[in-house]
Amino acid sequence: MKKTALLLILAAVALRTQAQTQAQALDTVPAHLDWDNYSTSFQGNGKEGVHPVLVTAIPYNGIYGGASYFSTTSEKLHLADSFYIPDEKRPRYIGASNTMDSGNVYFLAPGIHPANADKYEFRIVVDGWLTYVPWSPITRFTEPKMELNDFKPIFGFLGGYQTTWGHSVLAEIREKATKTIQSSAVVYWTNARPTLSGIYTAQNLKSFVAGKHEYGSWKPDSAMNLRLEQLYQGKLQLQPGDNTLIFFIDAEVYQRQAVEYQLLRNGQVDSAWKPNDFDNNIVFLQNLPPGKYTLQLRLRAQRHNVSAYSFTIRPAWYETRLFKFLLGAMLVLSIGAVILAFIFLRQRRKTRREQAAREKLNLELGYIRSQLNPHFIFNALNSIQGLVNKKEIDTANRYLSEFGSLLRDSLAVSADHTGSHDRTLSDGSTFSDGSTLSTKRTGGDNDLTDLQREIRILDSYCHLEQLRFGFRYTITTAPGLPDTGIPAFLLQPIVENAVKHGVSGLLQAGLIQIHFSRENANFIAQVTDNGRGWDTTVATTGYGLRLTSERIRLLNQLLKDQPINMTITSSPGAGATVRFQFTNWWT
Repeated sequence: MKKTALLLILAAVALRTQAQTQAQALDTVPAHLDWDNYSTSFQGNGKEGVHPVLVTAIPYNGIYGGASYFSTTSEKLHLADSFYIPDEKRPRYIGASNTMDSGNVYFLAPGIHPANADKYEFRIVVDGWLTYVPWSPITRFTEPKMELNDFKPIFGFLGGYQTTWGHSVLAEIREKATKTIQSSAVVYWTNARPTLSGIYTAQNLKSFVAGKHEYGSWKPDSAMNLRLEQLYQGKLQLQPGDNTLIFFIDAEVYQRQAVEYQLLRNGQVDSAWKPNDFDNNIVFLQNLPPGKYTLQLRLRAQRHNVSAYSFTIRPAWYETRLFKFLLGAMLVLSIGAVILAFIFLRQRRKTRREQAAREKLNLELGYIRSQLNPHFIFNALNSIQGLVNKKEIDTANRYLSEFGSLLRDSLAVSADHTGSHDRTLSDGSTFSDGSTLSTKRTGGDNDLTDLQREIRILDSYCHLEQLRFGFRYTITTAPGLPDTGIPAFLLQPIVENAVKHGVSGLLQAGLIQIHFSRENANFIAQVTDNGRGWDTTVATTGYGLRLTSERIRLLNQLLKDQPINMTITSSPGAGATVRFQFTNWWT
């Protein structure tokens, strides 16, 4: 019960230690003590009678009822054998109380005053067997202004005492003459931790508002009992919407600072230790995200004793790991699709540009080739005209026959170029060394013809011109040289220049050598004559040589990884050598 305030009293502290159990005594009444923060209890009706009364004053410490809400039943004392006091000389009842505060517990003796104090004596015993204060006279009293129930003012003060957790302090008063115990009271310093009497969510908020919650008088229903049981077992599972929780503490808490709580989420501190910030008896947790939680409670007076209540708030479907994984996967796929679409569109635009460039190059190559063919025919007709003018009719006829065969071969090559196929031998088989050429024939002047076919055309042309000028010529290939492709008629203008500008005036002394070989992956074609030569530092006006250079330039734009290089070595009077290098032709 709640008691009225006491007045100013004396103060001093004495500490005594015996054996392994410690107790601390306050020998005088404290000068400034708020008795409203103490619970007083005693045996009897609260009025002075024949025998004195022993009153215990235990700190509330912010909770009415103190440790009685949280602790176990007090231990029984067996004092008779320990102190050699016959049972008939003990009182019928012994007042037993618990304290959860580490501070002093005070013992008061209404009914004993200065006039009769010499008839009584008291003692203090620790843990029921260790004498802390032996039988001593009562010499300290409260001031006249102190009031306690209906007891008369000015009564005995036995002192304030404290011990450690798990131990007890016993106070006893006896009559000196008869050695009879008049009153006994024992206080246990009990370990205590907060407990819960209710848990509420948004689903049963009406029950919380309508319930009776006057300091522990809350009466949970069956559903609440089930939820509490699950909470105590650590098996409470709450739905995603039940993330605002109210925990009701089973105690008469009148100071919010008396109880502290800490919240853990997934093993990490989510809210550090602090007093209630909503209501004395309520821990209010709002808008908790999904996770595994542990609510820890402790009394400010006993921070070493912690209660733990575990529960889980389930995630909504859109908060689950699977959904987040699928969402992330969809996001990655979407980004990937956008990137691929961008790459595809860019590549398609690039392909179209390259296709347009190739078509332009093919048109230019076709134009150059269309110029080369009349150039070749013009030279051939000049040769026939020269034979006729010399009255060499038989030779002219043979020339015409050879010229016709040469034209048929040229037309056959042109006809082959209208299709689209990989480079092959004339009989349709692959190359003897198993190599292939990455460039494909897709129509236009960049198409390749077989090396053997090109050699036959060159041989026909040289034989044709030999009828007119009488020079000698050789066409050779390096031993083991595999057949390969070569741009059609690429060497034709060079051979024509060798005939017309090189050996035409030397008759049988003239010599043209055409040789094909291989250097690693490069294909080499070389045309050499022993004619009069020319100064390569002076720009030439030769039509065929200029068209060939332009054609190679255009071909190299199509064959970027397999460029063709043409080099000319010549000097006046020393003949000329034109060398073609087809780079990486066998890769």
